[in-house]
Amino acid sequence: MLVDINLLPKRDEKNIAFYVITILVVLLLTGASIFFIFSLNEKKDELQYLDKQITLNQTILDDQYAKLSQYESSSSIKELENAIKWVDEQPYNLVFILKQLTKSLPERGFRIDFEMNEENVITERVQFDTKSEAAYYLTSILKYPWIEEAVISEAKTAEILKDNSE
Repeated sequence: MLVDINLLPKRDEKNIAFYVITILVVLLLTGASIFFIFSLNEKKDELQYLDKQITLNQTILDDQYAKLSQYESSSSIKELENAIKWVDEQPYNLVFILKQLTKSLPERGFRIDFEMNEENVITERVQFDTKSEAAYYLTSILKYPWIEEAVISEAKTAEILKDNSE
């Protein structure tokens, strides 16, 4: 009879599933920590970019405030305020005057220059095709009650060159 005597202790069979689960857990934790580290670095970079943008915007804002304070201290605002005050103090409405004088122009009459001085004297240069149109304009503007005097101070004629190729 044969007897098998084994003096070595019997080895425990270890479950391979335990090793697989342990490796998977370690890999999962490693992957999660790598993802967390990359996300953290990305957020740090984004935060640095936003800080740079804030400082850039702040410098631009400071420059604009400096320009604004320089502009406010300039005399252009005072000049504009004086011009507005002067317009408000004018006893005559220039828009109304220009509209009325334009209505009186004949069909082919053109205003070349218009000026009103401090004494409320209007000087204008007007172009007409004929002398009769100039006389018509003078007569029609004298009918306005707000015009005290109107004079033709100068009348010039100009030759219109015709094409001789006909």
